Amino acid sequence: MDKTKVLTFLQTDEGKKLLQPRLDRHFTKSLETWKQNSLPKLIEEHEKRKLTPDQRHEMELAKIKQELEHKKKMKALKIKSDETGLDAFTNTNELVKALATLEDEQAFKTIETLSEHFKSVLDRLVSVEVDSRFREMQYTPMLGDNSNLNNGLMTKEHILKMSYEERANLFTQNPDYYRHIMNS
Repeated sequence: MDKTKVLTFLQTDEGKKLLQPRLDRHFTKSLETWKQNSLPKLIEEHEKRKLTPDQRHEMELAKIKQELEHKKKMKALKIKSDETGLDAFTNTNELVKALATLEDEQAFKTIETLSEHFKSVLDRLVSVEVDSRFREMQYTPMLGDNSNLNNGLMTKEHILKMSYEERANLFTQNPDYYRHIMNS
């Protein structure tokens, strides 16, 4: 096929019937893209032209106020997530952006709930890891000869009754066990 035959065919009714649906799809897609990108701006500009200078000024002030309130809310959410320690578990900026769409009270409540959840999960993971390490070592700390409390196993109450020197010695000898008992 040469170029002139193709162009001649496209000028016929059959060629136009073949080509027109493709052109229409392309045009429709272009029109939709233009509507999404340009139409809102054009409508806003048209509406602004109808307004008096005072109304335009009020509209701009309202827009600035809305932006400032949004920034204030974002900052408050960031501070709250930092206060609860949530920043240790997740990307705070992404979380704040997601929560900014919620009402203030609901956003703060969500931050607290997430923080509590992450902390409890972390505590459980640490506890499981400490227990597994004790099992691997087959180590069960004993109180010694002078106590039959809890079959010779240490308890938090017993550690609290120890002198500072005894607690420091226990911590030095086995810091993971000390933390495990004190946090249980």
